[in-house]
Amino acid sequence: MTKENTLLVGLALALFAGPITQLRASTFIDHATNADAVVVGTITTRVEGRDAVTFDISVLRTLKGSGIPSVVHVSHKWNGGMMGPTATLATTITGIWLLAEIPSGGWDVIACRPGNLIDSLFFPAAAAPPSGPFAYPSGASLQDSVTLEAAAGLQSPQANPQDFLSVVDSGTASTATLLGAMITSPETSFQAVGLAGMLLVNQTGALTALSQLWPLLASEPNRILVVFALRDNWRDTTPAGVGQLSGVISGLDSSSDLRAAAIRSLMATHTVESLPLFSGLLSSPNPQERIEAAIAISGFVNGCNIQTPATVASLKHLSCGTSSYQTSDTMAHHVFGFGSPDEQAASVAYWQSWWESHPGVQ
Repeated sequence: MTKENTLLVGLALALFAGPITQLRASTFIDHATNADAVVVGTITTRVEGRDAVTFDISVLRTLKGSGIPSVVHVSHKWNGGMMGPTATLATTITGIWLLAEIPSGGWDVIACRPGNLIDSLFFPAAAAPPSGPFAYPSGASLQDSVTLEAAAGLQSPQANPQDFLSVVDSGTASTATLLGAMITSPETSFQAVGLAGMLLVNQTGALTALSQLWPLLASEPNRILVVFALRDNWRDTTPAGVGQLSGVISGLDSSSDLRAAAIRSLMATHTVESLPLFSGLLSSPNPQERIEAAIAISGFVNGCNIQTPATVASLKHLSCGTSSYQTSDTMAHHVFGFGSPDEQAASVAYWQSWWESHPGVQ
């Protein structure tokens, strides 16, 4: 790697310092796609030990697979279950189970949630078939059937709000149904995760929901997921979307973590519509906002690509094309990272002067 490339990598990492949280790693849908069968079913007892757990699933509905018996006997190896002697536990659990056929015969389950206990082996579901907005027709895709089964299971006592991010997908209408149910939940934990999901998949109406729900989430731990999703995933480059996000930023206190996330999101778009906001932030009392404004304006002027989670990994967003405003001077003053206080002051001064000399930018 050349010295110049090493510097660019360092600057990119400085700009996006802190955990770029991957809200969804390997999703529940990924696991379901790879499973031999997917069923909704109930267990009432299980035999749980340190090395394995066994139980019988009474199958209520089959979402994937054929010839699945009405009762599936499962033997699952694990490490670190019961710390004491093997015991029979009587707890009724209804869930979505991802099944793997054992070559020698019988069935195992694929762990689909974090942890090393029974909760990691299923996704909460309702015993009754989904109805109303969660109903799905025979022959629905696995994505849709699993998503709507999950939506119907929101009220399960085993439901963990964060788990629902693993069934969020931008390509299906069922995702909007799930997230709509979450943000209208009476529980702020579900509201926060639903809002994060809307931002994660760039769903229409997410910023309106953000404005309505954010004041209600002041003491909600899952609110941090909203911050991460806005910062790292929300990328609406339409004039209306940029204008709406600019309004969100203007309405938030300078110390707000949401404001900081919204500024990072808007910085990533490199759109002309974002320039009025960033030109104002060049004079912000917050030094971080000033340099972020310089970064944003220089990225637009020099024709940089939009920054997304994928381009952060590849650094593709640091590749600049051409624009009608790009010159050798603007390239020489391109701001990739924060730099020292003196460097920041010089960058901000340059871009303030550039903005004042280009009143007709559009």
